[in-house]
Amino acid sequence: MASALACLCQIIQTAAAAEIPTGTSRDTGSKVSITLEDHGHHVEVTDKGGGLYHIRTLGNDPYISAKFLAEPIDPLTQHILAFEYTADTNPELLQVFYGPPISAAAQAAAPMAVAADWTEFRIDLKETGKNFRGPIILFRLDFGLRANVNFRIRNVRLLGPGPGKKNLVPGPSERLVTVEVDTVVIDFAEAFDAATSENSLSTKQIKSLTIDKIDGRGIFQHSPGDVSNGNARITYADVLMPTISGDEKLILSYHKGLNVDHTTRDQADGVGFVVAVDGKEVHRSLKQTKDWEKMACDLSEFAGRTVTVSLEMDGLGNSNYDQATWGHPRIIVEGRRQTKQVIEKVFGIRLSGVKPARAAATTLHAKTDEAVTLVSSFYRHLNLDAMIQGAASTPHARPLVPYGPRLVAGEGPHPDNHTIVRILGRHQLPVAQFLAFPADVRGGVGVECGRFGRPDELRIVAYPLAGKTRALRVFDEHGGLQNEIGVNEAVSPPFSVCAGDFLSTRPGDEIAVASARQKEQDMTVLFYGGKGELLETRTRRRRGKGKTSVHLSCKPDGQRDAVMFYDETSRTSCVVDTSRRDQNSLHLAGLPSGSRIFPSAYADRDLNVVRDGSVESWLTAHGKGKQVRINAGSEENIFWYYLQKSHAGDKAQWQELPDARYIRNGKYNFLGGVANWSEVLKSGELEGHSYADWTGGRFAKAMLKRLAEYDQGRPKTWSPIVSHRWGIAAMWPTMNIKDTTYGLPKYMLLDRDNETIKSGHFGHVSFSYGSYNFEMPGLDDFYTYCQREFLRRLAPLHRANPEHLLAVEPNHENEIVSGEGGSTSIGDYNTSTIEGFYKYLLVMYSDLAGINSAFSSAFGSDFFDAPRDRDRGAWDSYDVANPYFVKWLEYNTTLVHRRVGNTFREALLAGFPPEAIKCHQIPDSYVFGFEIGFSAKTRRITPIDWMLNAGTGFGFTRYGTWYKKKHNCAQGSHSSGFDSVLIGEYGSLTPNEEDAYRQLVYMQEHGINFLHVMWWPSSHDRGYNKAQIAALKRFAAENDVPKPGLAGGIREVRPYRRDGMAYDIASLGTGSEHTGLLKSLKADGKWEGTVYTVPFHAHVDITQVADSDATTVNQTEAELCKVDDIYSGMQLEIVFTGRSTEPTSLVVKAYHAGHHLRDQDMAVELSPKERHYRLIKTFSIPIAELSFRLQTGRGEAELTDLEALEHRERTVRLKQNVLEGKRHSGGITFDVLE
Repeated sequence: MASALACLCQIIQTAAAAEIPTGTSRDTGSKVSITLEDHGHHVEVTDKGGGLYHIRTLGNDPYISAKFLAEPIDPLTQHILAFEYTADTNPELLQVFYGPPISAAAQAAAPMAVAADWTEFRIDLKETGKNFRGPIILFRLDFGLRANVNFRIRNVRLLGPGPGKKNLVPGPSERLVTVEVDTVVIDFAEAFDAATSENSLSTKQIKSLTIDKIDGRGIFQHSPGDVSNGNARITYADVLMPTISGDEKLILSYHKGLNVDHTTRDQADGVGFVVAVDGKEVHRSLKQTKDWEKMACDLSEFAGRTVTVSLEMDGLGNSNYDQATWGHPRIIVEGRRQTKQVIEKVFGIRLSGVKPARAAATTLHAKTDEAVTLVSSFYRHLNLDAMIQGAASTPHARPLVPYGPRLVAGEGPHPDNHTIVRILGRHQLPVAQFLAFPADVRGGVGVECGRFGRPDELRIVAYPLAGKTRALRVFDEHGGLQNEIGVNEAVSPPFSVCAGDFLSTRPGDEIAVASARQKEQDMTVLFYGGKGELLETRTRRRRGKGKTSVHLSCKPDGQRDAVMFYDETSRTSCVVDTSRRDQNSLHLAGLPSGSRIFPSAYADRDLNVVRDGSVESWLTAHGKGKQVRINAGSEENIFWYYLQKSHAGDKAQWQELPDARYIRNGKYNFLGGVANWSEVLKSGELEGHSYADWTGGRFAKAMLKRLAEYDQGRPKTWSPIVSHRWGIAAMWPTMNIKDTTYGLPKYMLLDRDNETIKSGHFGHVSFSYGSYNFEMPGLDDFYTYCQREFLRRLAPLHRANPEHLLAVEPNHENEIVSGEGGSTSIGDYNTSTIEGFYKYLLVMYSDLAGINSAFSSAFGSDFFDAPRDRDRGAWDSYDVANPYFVKWLEYNTTLVHRRVGNTFREALLAGFPPEAIKCHQIPDSYVFGFEIGFSAKTRRITPIDWMLNAGTGFGFTRYGTWYKKKHNCAQGSHSSGFDSVLIGEYGSLTPNEEDAYRQLVYMQEHGINFLHVMWWPSSHDRGYNKAQIAALKRFAAENDVPKPGLAGGIREVRPYRRDGMAYDIASLGTGSEHTGLLKSLKADGKWEGTVYTVPFHAHVDITQVADSDATTVNQTEAELCKVDDIYSGMQLEIVFTGRSTEPTSLVVKAYHAGHHLRDQDMAVELSPKERHYRLIKTFSIPIAELSFRLQTGRGEAELTDLEALEHRERTVRLKQNVLEGKRHSGGITFDVLE
């Protein structure tokens, strides 16, 4: 088949020979072929094929544009525009415009003349043009001012000035060496610009490719979508083959490799690597596996001739996964050796001047007379509370909207639950998490807040929701244990509890306690003080008879509060008012079983009545003799989608579908990298600019224009992102800045050969990759300031119209991509990133000696590097058995997490609540080796593990049909407790309408609430778009039901009033299927906008790792516990009662691999006064093991009831191959901590 196709190509070439010149000058230097459009302005264009065009001018402004170049040209090395032409009339002048944009500010001009025969035209754009600087991917040719001029034009190209003689001058990260090599006739990858590519979705030069420890280049080929069109082909004309003698041979050698192992993919049939000379196949080799294989073919028969050589990829039966790489393809004279000087790269950095940075952060340290609480983050850079605290004092980080109240949440009623309490700060993220009762107490925990003594002493009362524990525990507002209250036997556990100012005989609040399950008609309510003193007992005769469940709540009633509950046997709300004996009741007709009553922040309402539910969350408002049913979870019951308008320049053909009741159109408002609007980027240098520089001028104008869209049209997901994908047009000046120390690109991601990466989608190169490192303040400003300003300005619009915002998605497919095509490079080798890697290792190994000891390396102040697989020692290998390589992967993963985390921080600082904030990640191993035609295969680091523990919402990109797989991203996030997941890019990519439909149903049932449905470009569509739209129509028709997930009953409602604001906060989601959502409500039940958080997504396991009734600690270190398999979402809680004979400090020390991590020490002061201590260490990066030891500063300390507890969130952890999470169940209890 390949030979027949080659013959056919020869026939076509022969037929066109009349218009192909002979004896024309041969191009020297690099070459970029330019393809003209088949239409223009005031011209008639006929594309004759083979780069030949017939053009007739029709008016006085004739011009034609070239098609966008696949990759921007370098104006320093490619600046001569050349073509051959004939013209029957004098056109007088050719103007060349280049860009983007096309404007008079960037143009060149040169005279043209009549040409009866083929004539070479050349213009040096660098010498004659204005503003000829990069990036340039577009040209326009203007052919004078005359009509009725007939042209023939062919071979339009952009040339370099020719090879000339180059002096080899090594740069700061290079050295000059002499090597002996085989004589190279042609290196096909080096000569890539002089070749012609045909019939390929993407053919790219791989500028850096290391195979078997040998550096070189390669060629990536992506097969055509339809293999019946023939082989993908790259052709090199006029290859001069030298004469040979003796034992010499002409050998074409290459390494063949595939991006995807075809033996592991359905319907993949391998590819053929084909070499053709002068149109005749001379070599063929099949390939199905991913590994490199070295191949060679003997071309000695062509010695002494000038030939055309083609490297072809045969897709065989189909094009599935047909992405191949020719590694180091060249023709050599085997047996003819030569010596030459070459520049060799020098890798690594110097450590002089690099200082370690603190990793740990104390996020909470509170002390009362009875208790001390200390919370320490092991890695501050991925602890959102620490990150917010670090930025909150910056003037331009202050919000333009008020934050919400502090809250306290407990695990709701469910047999699997412990009694974990989380204290939420004003950003609605946990600032402290603790176990309120021993680990064997199960069934959940209730929480109430009050001021039981002095007005400045805010306390939390916790009580088990199940079991026979006859005690309440009182904690301070930070989680410090104040005292335990043993409850009188007049009431039986489990208890119902509420707090309020019930008694007029004493100041402050009291605690009301009753049995949660009433059997007798007379109900006893006990009133306690905060210290545990029983103040009063009241008995209330219930109107109804029989067993009933009781839920106490506090009813503001004039100057004093009253206890109220709903007696479902008599359908009345009952009030236990200690200020008078004539206790009143209100008849509430028609309320269903299990109703609970709560006060409201709204003045026209007496009561909020709620109950458990499965899918919808109804609230009944009672006030002024009226009952109004309100669906407080209506928004959570909607499945949203947005049909993309175009993709890769291909305009979508589908029309917007009408809304159903629960399946509706939203808007995905993708803004791209908002920093690209800033005028700072014109200079290229990112350092040394103020916040006003970044966010003023052009940025401010663009921002205000986009913000004006907020209330327009449909509800929106807003995506003002930061991205490593730097658009070449916007970032060209920054991309070309070099650092002064190493002479390498200062801000760019580098592969292991110190090369930058360019990429794009569907064969079009449109961006390069910026570095994500945190070692350059200007780079961090680039990623932070413009997004910060946009989110701050967006927040007031959201608060004014909350339900017009579906989500905030401040990040987009954040990843680290190193290498392309067949490259095996992994990670970002920017020198600042390597500096950050060194600092990261110091977190766990203390110093350079510790690093060398752990990894058998020999780094010193003059040399440190990441592994590059260059045989520099065992530490240098790319092998998961190499712990240093594993740490390198881990650090790059951490960098991605940090960049996503910073976008979460900015949204939280602006005032957006956590569950409204989503990520948009390519979800790691769930998509390994998939994306059909979307991008060239690269070694991507695209983690999601940390995002599942961050405390915010979640989201991802997902293409393909995957719902039948046991483990998939929707299953993973749903099993981890996420019920409002956003898929920022989606396409089922199947022509099977049934599968496309079933996947929509699956997503509706597994926590997805928004789809950004992508139009698949026509060049790659195989019936996908038709099946997708048909599936959506059927989905809306047959599945228009409330979406399950966050809504489903309401457990509690709390009023909140402060600074002129008033709203109710409800906990949506009850029962085993629900995690529990806190949501602030307007009077009509719609979202008020301030509070929106899920305190517990995943179940938390508790494991005791240390236990001692009594321990004496002195200046000799004593082992406390060892913790293994540490990961994000885990914490260690250490509790004890302690005192010392003299004032001293108690230090909890952390050790890893025998190294004392001084930065991680947790120290508290002890004195002769006995106090309760709670020390918490939170984790956000993986660590194999840590051991903890106790030591005093001086003297002895007596510790009693010492206990250390592991808290482990049960989320999916792809890096550890944990593919099933465990959802939190039973909803939540909560109160306002004000």
